[in-house]
Amino acid sequence: VNVSTSLKAEAALDRGAAGIVVVTSDLVVRANQAVRPVTGLARDATSPAVATTLLVGPESGARLVAPAGTLDALRAAARSKAFSPVAVPGRLSIHYAPLATRFTTYNVVGIVPGTDPKGRDEYVIVSAHHDHLGRDTTLKGDQIFNGALDNAGGIAQLLEMARSAAAAPARRSVLFVATAVEELGLLGAEWYVRHPVVPLAKTAGVINLDFMTPWGRTRDVISIGDGMSTLDTLVRDAAAAQSRVMTRDPYPEQNFYVRSDHYAFAKAGIPGLFVGSGMDYIGKPAAWGKQRTDAYLAREYHRVNDDVRADWDLSGAVEDAALLADVVRRLANDTNWPAWSDRTSTAAYRRALKRLRENP
Repeated sequence: VNVSTSLKAEAALDRGAAGIVVVTSDLVVRANQAVRPVTGLARDATSPAVATTLLVGPESGARLVAPAGTLDALRAAARSKAFSPVAVPGRLSIHYAPLATRFTTYNVVGIVPGTDPKGRDEYVIVSAHHDHLGRDTTLKGDQIFNGALDNAGGIAQLLEMARSAAAAPARRSVLFVATAVEELGLLGAEWYVRHPVVPLAKTAGVINLDFMTPWGRTRDVISIGDGMSTLDTLVRDAAAAQSRVMTRDPYPEQNFYVRSDHYAFAKAGIPGLFVGSGMDYIGKPAAWGKQRTDAYLAREYHRVNDDVRADWDLSGAVEDAALLADVVRRLANDTNWPAWSDRTSTAAYRRALKRLRENP
């Protein structure tokens, strides 16, 4: 239903849950989830990739948990760090006919080897997802989710960055990874982390591309999750070289940091960047960038009309790709290893990185 719920469901499945009950008052979410396939990585030949999930409204949810207390009281208790799971007496029987389809898709990986005898065994990853949402057969006319900005644009930038890296190899090797099934749960990135092409312990960081801005140049650049790792210093330096500044995420409520491929690497401990154009567009009024992005999110994002348009101005996308190529060069030529900042939100990532370095 959302990122938080997905993470909880994943944790429950890992611990042997037979099913998940999600209580939500959002009727649109419930309707969408009722018809949209649920995807996950196959754990083995027989185990389900996803848990059986039941979505119910608040009234039905209240009746389900009534033997253990009120829904409001249980929610309030769950917000406490001292909360422990509560067993709800009774049995729940669900009768349904699931239709499970296994499919195989692919990540696409290329490498620019490093020039230094020691550094070539250290890696910088540049990632971008090559999938989108397929088709919506309930629509009349255009049914195809072309994903022109999200994320054909990111793939285009990745390819140009790969050409740039190949023309001037750096000390460290640079791995370019076009991931699959990002839109349905970061599954390609998750698969890579479980089956890495190069050692995760030798991976310095991840620069992730997700969405290309087609509306011209900006005076600023946005880092989603600004301040979470020392990689931000590289972005600030690269932005300054273009006479630009780094600004904060204008959509913190969207929780974009955990919604793109770099997050799969972050959970494994590897610092990652998710960077894109800012909102201060050259030649436009101050509020224009936020208004245009709001319009895209409301009318085009994850819809079939995310198409290539004749009025696009790709000068900003080119400048962003050059900035990120500079970030990759700086990281690939560095002898230091990026680190997570000392913040509450990075505690789990720091622990994962410590384990990764101690047990490569």
